[in-house]
Amino acid sequence: MQKILIIAFFLLFINAVFSFDFIQVDTESQLFVDQYGRSRIFRGVNAVYKEAPYYPPITTHFHPNVSLCEEDARNLKNWGMNIVRLLVSWEGVEPTRGYYNMTYINKLKEIVAMLAKHDIYVILDFHQDLFSKRTCGNGFPTWLNEDDDGFPFPLPYKLRRDGNNFPLREDCVKHAFFQYYFAKQVNEHFQRLFDHKFSEYFMSFWELVVKEFKHFENIFGYEIVNEPWVGDIYKNPALLLSKRGDMENLNPFYKKVVPAIRKHDPDRIILYEPSTVSMAHKEVGVEPPEGKENNHKQCFSYHVYCGVVDDKGDPRWKWLCEKIDDISFSWRQKDSERIGGGRFLTEFGASSDSKKAVEQLHFIMDASDKYFLSTAYWQFKHYNDPTTQASAGTQGFYDHQGRLQVEKVQVLSRAYARAICGKPRLMRYENGNLVLVYESKDCKGQPTEIYVNEEMNYPNGYDVKVEPHIVRVVREKNLIKVYNDDFKGMVSVQVIKK
Repeated sequence: MQKILIIAFFLLFINAVFSFDFIQVDTESQLFVDQYGRSRIFRGVNAVYKEAPYYPPITTHFHPNVSLCEEDARNLKNWGMNIVRLLVSWEGVEPTRGYYNMTYINKLKEIVAMLAKHDIYVILDFHQDLFSKRTCGNGFPTWLNEDDDGFPFPLPYKLRRDGNNFPLREDCVKHAFFQYYFAKQVNEHFQRLFDHKFSEYFMSFWELVVKEFKHFENIFGYEIVNEPWVGDIYKNPALLLSKRGDMENLNPFYKKVVPAIRKHDPDRIILYEPSTVSMAHKEVGVEPPEGKENNHKQCFSYHVYCGVVDDKGDPRWKWLCEKIDDISFSWRQKDSERIGGGRFLTEFGASSDSKKAVEQLHFIMDASDKYFLSTAYWQFKHYNDPTTQASAGTQGFYDHQGRLQVEKVQVLSRAYARAICGKPRLMRYENGNLVLVYESKDCKGQPTEIYVNEEMNYPNGYDVKVEPHIVRVVREKNLIKVYNDDFKGMVSVQVIKK
């Protein structure tokens, strides 16, 4: 009880001292907007620790592979990151049916509050891969699927078991984890989630989570489920056809789950993903769970990965990965225009800081700037990820010796406009130089804000040129503020590297 009271007091303190803008979606531009009418762009990282304790286990001091602490949050803020996609694990919340682990929930609250102190928003992401530990995955509690002795049938792999009859992780990672989605057991479990009482249990999970976290001002929104599978392709092979799984299974499932979230938080953004199958096609089949009339608080979430990569996650052929990523952006942009609401690139990257990987990251960030996309890199640290074949120190910000992968971070912390007082027309970055063009509006005295990483990307400084000259510019550490005042019209801002 004493700890609960301390956390409640801390929550009141955080919300009183650190005020966050309330974010929704402008349905015309499909950009995020704050209460002042400014268009908002978010840049951040995933922080997903998939194994127990289901949060980064070191929160009191820095560790290059497993911490999420004050030092990490300060670094993220200094690198221009203003959002973290944070795992909220169902197996962490409800390890046995009907028992809710408030110790785990309170630990997540401490992390959310700590991030708030550093002006960082949070997406609460129910993150799953391959359903649960019983099927070489994570996310769903193991009490949902206790009949997996035949896993991974019909795949020909022999997997040893631990004392809990779970497949050994060291055997699981000998094969590309995506292959396990074709195991009959994984297909059956997802279909039960869509068709049976599993969905009611899932609704109870989300209802509790939202009830516990709705008071945090830095909660950006709730992501229903990461990378959902289409259902049972052995009973219904047609689910593998483009939009079929989204339309038959995901859309009804999302519509069922959303009221559980809205019971305690009617206004924050709900993020929803298409199935992993439809994301490989030209058009996805997901629709806004609350209908297009509520698109001001809904967001289409998707991922972009090349797929043709080596064991470090780096492109095997730069030209091919650029082509694949370009097609992916084009397809998902058309999807988002058809669906409406917000759009968020919640995963990309998962690569090292090699020359070709850094070039690929620039390509993705260029596309994100083109579409004014918010992004979250996968992922901040290795976090002992059990569903990756990459070694610690490749995909995160730090290498296996604990050194910062500077060239990667330089790309991810490049200059961008995080708040735009008007309708953005152009944002383009090249070799440290940024061009921003927008049609100004009245934002109740609030400025356009451009982040610049002075230490990493502008060691010799930078110049700022604006047109028209009546627009005011105020420079702060790592930040350029542009005040339109009473001017209405096109504003151009150039950040020029010295």
